[in-house]
Amino acid sequence: MAIKALLLSAGLGTRLRPYTLTLPKPCIPFWGLPMMYYSLYLVKKAGVDKIAINLHHLPEKIKELTTAKNLSGFDFKFSLEKEKAFGSGGALYYAQKNLQDCAHFFAINSDEVMIPTTSDILLRLQKHHEHEGALATLLVTDHPELLKTLKPVWINQQGVVRAFGEKPEGSTEVLRPVHYTGYKIFNKDVLALIPEGESHIFHDVLVPAMKRGAKVCTLHDNGAWWETGNVKSLMKAVGDVIASPAHQKYMADVYNEFQIPYAIETKIHGDFQLAKDKNISVEGLTLKDVVFLDRGCHIKPSSVLQNVIVGKNASVGSMHDQMLLPGETQ
Repeated sequence: MAIKALLLSAGLGTRLRPYTLTLPKPCIPFWGLPMMYYSLYLVKKAGVDKIAINLHHLPEKIKELTTAKNLSGFDFKFSLEKEKAFGSGGALYYAQKNLQDCAHFFAINSDEVMIPTTSDILLRLQKHHEHEGALATLLVTDHPELLKTLKPVWINQQGVVRAFGEKPEGSTEVLRPVHYTGYKIFNKDVLALIPEGESHIFHDVLVPAMKRGAKVCTLHDNGAWWETGNVKSLMKAVGDVIASPAHQKYMADVYNEFQIPYAIETKIHGDFQLAKDKNISVEGLTLKDVVFLDRGCHIKPSSVLQNVIVGKNASVGSMHDQMLLPGETQ
């Protein structure tokens, strides 16, 4: 049976307000593409074209995004959580009619930006999941913010999950913390375990199932993963890509996969890291820290740009520590 994917897209994106008051986080651009494209890229590389998307916040914007010509190869189905977002567990419950007829399905946060070690990472995740006979398998990585700003998943030496968040007390196993990347795969049996209404897929569904003997596994990947929930973290992610030719090649691969011309140039100077459309002139501008100038944007003469992301076709003068969404003027 064909495998499907659920893109979790109902969140409010509160930490990215005011930007997410007008554009849902999966539509917020990163490196010139909506964040959802990075999840869709890996899904496409896994050979999956049937995509379920749960909706709540600004649903028309998500639907509009999926009508792009370069996404015509996907078969999108939607489940609307009209009253409120029902959480990561509720998303599966209300989307289950779109996940039928498959033995396994991916469930992916549609606002994640990750560069895995190989673009077939989801095929590797699926293979490991099926080999282990697991109820769920999570894609995990290491991260310097573990046990600081990021809550860990605790796994044993075989990569089997033992706890989410707090380290279990009294365990006789050697456990280590890892970071969950937002990519996972489920056996379809999980759908029968999800309660109606709001729920958390880990704490309300997988933890009780683990106590009954269900197996939840992990696949570790040493790729790059970034926090994208606030502007400061977005800027760091952009700067990390600017500093890495390998990351830039990955971005070009994503553009090419969706038949979007890739024309981004980068420059690292003592005062700034710059990524820009090659057709944009930066003469007469003062640049500081990290600056990203998207396709077709217009920068007013003699502007000072410091730590900013300027969206596609936007027009801006001096600006610092913020971003401008596509088409906006400041």
